[in-house]
Amino acid sequence: SGGPGDLSRARGYLGRALALGGEGDADVLEAWVRLEEAAGNQDKAEKLLSRLLELPRFREPGSAADQHHAAALRLRHAEVLLQLARPGEAAHEIAQEVERQSALGEDGHLLGAALRLWVSARQAMGDTRGVREALERLVAVHPNDRAAQAELGRALLLAGDLGCLMNIEGRLRRRTRPSSAASAASRSRAT
Repeated sequence: SGGPGDLSRARGYLGRALALGGEGDADVLEAWVRLEEAAGNQDKAEKLLSRLLELPRFREPGSAADQHHAAALRLRHAEVLLQLARPGEAAHEIAQEVERQSALGEDGHLLGAALRLWVSARQAMGDTRGVREALERLVAVHPNDRAAQAELGRALLLAGDLGCLMNIEGRLRRRTRPSSAASAASRSRAT
C-alpha cells in the first residue's frame, strides 16, 4: 500500500481514463496531480494544475462551490510554483487571488491561506517590503493570529519601524479588547 507498485497501477488506470477522454474531467486531472505530487514530480503536477485551471468549470466558475474549488486550486498551483523555485510567478498568482478574495468580501480561510502563501513567496524573493505588506494584510484580516503578529513585529523591528509597530499594536488592542460589559462581568465573577 503506497509503494511503487501502487503508483504504477494508479498511473496505468489514470492513463486509461485520460485516453478515454478524461483530459476534460476535473476528477481525473486532480487524481493525476495527486499522483505526480506523490511521485515527487512537481513540474508535471504544475502543468496538470494549469490544465485543470483552464477547464471552463474553474476558469469561469458559476457556483459558490466551484468558485471555492477554483480558488483552492489556484493557491495549490502557486504553492507548487514556490516548490519549483519560481517565487515571482507564485507571488503574481497569489496577489491576484488575494485581490479576488478581497473583492468577494472573503475574510476567512481562503484569504488567510492566500496571504500566508504570499508571505512565503515574498520571503523566497527576498522582498522584505512585500513580506511586511502581506503580513500587515494578514494581521488586518486575522487579528488573533499570534504567529502572524509575531512575524510582523519581527519584520517591523528589523526594518527599524517602531512607529508603525506601535500603531499596529494599538489597532490590534482595540480589535481584540473585550467589551467593557464583558470585562465588568468577568471582574464581578472573580470577586
